[in-house]
Amino acid sequence: MEISIVRPGFGRQSYSMPVGSTLGELFEKVGVTTEGQLFTINGEPADRSTPLTAPAVVDLIPVSEGLAADSSRPGRESGLKPWHATIPEFRDEGLYRAFREALEARREADLAEGDGPD
Repeated sequence: MEISIVRPGFGRQSYSMPVGSTLGELFEKVGVTTEGQLFTINGEPADRSTPLTAPAVVDLIPVSEGLAADSSRPGRESGLKPWHATIPEFRDEGLYRAFREALEARREADLAEGDGPD
Protein backbone atom coordinates (compact mmCIF):
# COMPACT_ATOMS: atom_id res chain seq x y z
CA MET A 1 0.00 0.00 0.00
CA GLU A 2 1.14 3.54 -0.74
CA ILE A 3 1.57 5.91 2.21
CA SER A 4 2.51 9.58 1.93
CA ILE A 5 4.61 11.33 4.55
CA VAL A 6 4.89 15.12 4.78
CA ARG A 7 7.73 16.62 6.77
CA PRO A 8 9.58 19.93 6.87
CA GLY A 9 12.53 20.12 4.50
CA PHE A 10 11.39 17.10 2.49
CA GLY A 11 7.85 17.95 1.40
CA ARG A 12 5.54 15.11 0.46
CA GLN A 13 7.07 11.71 -0.27
CA SER A 14 5.35 8.38 -0.98
CA TYR A 15 6.43 4.97 0.26
CA SER A 16 5.17 1.46 -0.35
CA MET A 17 4.41 -0.40 2.88
CA PRO A 18 3.09 -3.93 3.46
CA VAL A 19 -0.53 -4.20 4.57
CA GLY A 20 -0.69 -4.24 8.37
CA SER A 21 2.35 -1.98 8.85
CA THR A 22 2.45 0.46 11.74
CA LEU A 23 3.47 4.08 11.83
CA GLY A 24 6.64 3.07 13.69
CA GLU A 25 7.59 0.69 10.88
CA LEU A 26 7.15 3.50 8.34
CA PHE A 27 9.38 5.75 10.45
CA GLU A 28 12.05 3.01 10.59
CA LYS A 29 11.91 2.47 6.81
CA VAL A 30 12.20 6.20 6.09
CA GLY A 31 14.75 6.87 8.83
CA VAL A 32 12.59 9.47 10.54
CA THR A 33 13.48 10.64 14.02
CA THR A 34 10.29 11.50 15.89
CA GLU A 35 12.06 13.26 18.75
CA GLY A 36 10.57 16.76 19.08
CA GLN A 37 7.83 16.08 16.55
CA LEU A 38 4.09 15.65 16.67
CA PHE A 39 2.73 13.20 14.13
CA THR A 40 -0.71 12.63 12.67
CA ILE A 41 -2.34 10.26 10.20
CA ASN A 42 -4.93 11.94 7.99
CA GLY A 43 -5.01 14.84 10.45
CA GLU A 44 -5.66 12.67 13.53
CA PRO A 45 -3.09 12.33 16.35
CA ALA A 46 -1.30 8.98 16.22
CA ASP A 47 1.46 7.06 17.94
CA ARG A 48 4.10 4.67 16.65
CA SER A 49 1.86 1.63 17.15
CA THR A 50 -0.98 3.03 15.03
CA PRO A 51 -1.70 0.73 12.06
CA LEU A 52 -1.48 2.29 8.61
CA THR A 53 -4.34 2.01 6.14
CA ALA A 54 -4.30 3.31 2.59
CA PRO A 55 -4.81 5.99 1.61
CA ALA A 56 -2.92 7.69 4.43
CA VAL A 57 -1.04 10.95 4.75
CA VAL A 58 1.34 11.12 7.69
CA ASP A 59 2.31 14.63 8.83
CA LEU A 60 5.34 15.33 11.01
CA ILE A 61 5.01 18.66 12.79
CA PRO A 62 7.93 20.23 14.70
CA VAL A 63 7.27 21.10 18.32
CA SER A 64 9.02 23.53 20.62
CA GLU A 65 11.10 22.45 23.56
CA GLY A 66 10.43 23.48 27.11
CA LEU A 67 6.65 23.78 26.87
CA ALA A 68 4.34 21.56 28.88
CA ALA A 69 1.76 19.63 26.92
CA ASP A 70 -0.95 17.06 27.41
CA SER A 71 1.25 13.97 27.15
CA SER A 72 -1.81 11.72 27.24
CA ARG A 73 -2.58 12.67 23.64
CA PRO A 74 -1.10 10.32 21.04
CA GLY A 75 1.70 11.78 18.95
CA ARG A 76 3.01 13.88 21.81
CA GLU A 77 5.42 11.31 23.16
CA SER A 78 7.98 13.99 23.96
CA GLY A 79 5.47 16.00 26.04
CA LEU A 80 6.00 19.15 23.96
CA LYS A 81 3.56 21.55 22.35
CA PRO A 82 3.42 22.28 18.60
CA TRP A 83 5.70 25.07 17.33
CA HIS A 84 2.79 27.47 16.83
CA ALA A 85 2.18 27.49 20.60
CA THR A 86 5.32 29.64 20.97
CA ILE A 87 4.01 32.47 18.79
CA PRO A 88 2.36 35.13 20.93
CA GLU A 89 -1.11 36.25 20.06
CA PHE A 90 -1.42 39.98 20.55
CA ARG A 91 -4.69 40.78 18.80
CA ASP A 92 -6.11 42.42 21.91
CA GLU A 93 -2.97 44.13 23.07
CA GLY A 94 -2.39 47.86 22.75
CA LEU A 95 0.64 47.41 20.49
CA TYR A 96 -1.39 45.44 17.97
CA ARG A 97 -4.21 48.01 18.00
CA ALA A 98 -1.74 50.87 17.48
CA PHE A 99 -0.05 49.01 14.62
CA ARG A 100 -3.40 48.20 12.99
CA GLU A 101 -4.57 51.82 13.31
CA ALA A 102 -1.33 53.08 11.74
CA LEU A 103 -1.73 50.67 8.82
CA GLU A 104 -5.36 51.66 8.30
CA ALA A 105 -4.42 55.36 8.36
CA ARG A 106 -1.66 54.70 5.81
CA ARG A 107 -4.06 52.75 3.59
CA GLU A 108 -6.66 55.54 3.73
CA ALA A 109 -4.01 58.15 2.90
CA ASP A 110 -2.78 56.08 -0.05
CA LEU A 111 -6.33 55.65 -1.34
CA ALA A 112 -6.99 59.38 -1.00
CA GLU A 113 -3.86 60.10 -3.08
CA GLY A 114 -4.79 57.49 -5.67
CA ASP A 115 -1.97 55.13 -4.66
CA GLY A 116 -4.30 52.28 -3.72
CA PRO A 117 -4.00 48.68 -4.75
CA ASP A 118 -3.90 47.98 -8.49
